[in-house]
Formats: sequence, C-alpha cells, structure tokens
Amino acid sequence: MEIWKKILLIFSFLLLLSHCGYTPIFAVRDNAFEISKFEIHGNEELGTNILKKIKSLQNTTGENLNLIFISINVSKNKKDLVKNVSGEVISYQIEIILNIETKNITTNELIYMGNFNKKINIKKQSQESDMINLENKATEDILNNLSREIIIKINQSIEQQ
Repeated sequence: MEIWKKILLIFSFLLLLSHCGYTPIFAVRDNAFEISKFEIHGNEELGTNILKKIKSLQNTTGENLNLIFISINVSKNKKDLVKNVSGEVISYQIEIILNIETKNITTNELIYMGNFNKKINIKKQSQESDMINLENKATEDILNNLSREIIIKINQSIEQQ
C-alpha cells in the first residue's frame, strides 16, 4: 500500500507541474522579428557585441515576421570611486550607456526607442591582468542583461502595435 501512495504522489506532482503554465521567457515568443539592417555608433566593439547577443535571442520564425532596423549608440565610461590617503584608486565604476531605436523596415514605423544606463562598482585587484579580466567579465554581464531587456522591450512594443 505504501508503494501506491508514492506512485500516486509522484503522478500527482508531475500532473500539477505539467499544467502550471510555466514557459521560459525566451523559449516561446509570438512576436517574431529579424534584424535586417543596423547602425552602430559610439563604441563599435560594444555595439557589435550587443548586436550579436540580440540577434542570438531574436525569433525569426513565425507567420508575422517583422523585419526591423536597429540603431545602437553605446558608450562605456570608467571613473574612480574611492581613493586611499595616498591617492591610489581602491575602487572604480564602469558605466555602460546604451541608446537604441528600432523601426519596422516595411512601414518605417518606430517600434521601440529607449535608453539604458547600467553601472557596476569594481574593487581594484592587485594584479593588472586580474583587473582586466574582472572588468571584461563585468562588461560582458552588463551586455547580457541589456540584450535580454532589449529583446523583451522590442517584443512588448511589437505586441502593442
């Protein structure tokens, strides 16, 4: 009898889990779009990097495929936050400023225009190579978050049109 209770409990759990309505945000997208034209202003390396990340997340399948133009203007600033008494920098801040504009190529209608500003504080490392690696990792993390936010904003804007 104990085995039947466990089987029933497992079956009930699987049934409940399969009908909870959970879908990953990037797995199912009704609003398909494809970036067919683009412009990058400012920091070319960061702009190209974020464009690649957005393209990897775009949904290019579906009935209502929207061909879009995307304009990216991105800059990266690094400023000192804290100095010790001898004037050495102890920590600094990396700021990435991104302005984006997307238009439907067919109708030339504005889909989404937005500004993003992300900052992260970093403590100075004793080794210069560790410092460079940490800065690169922080920049990569910011760009990953920005690309996900942009995809969500574009999809929401297409859905509202």
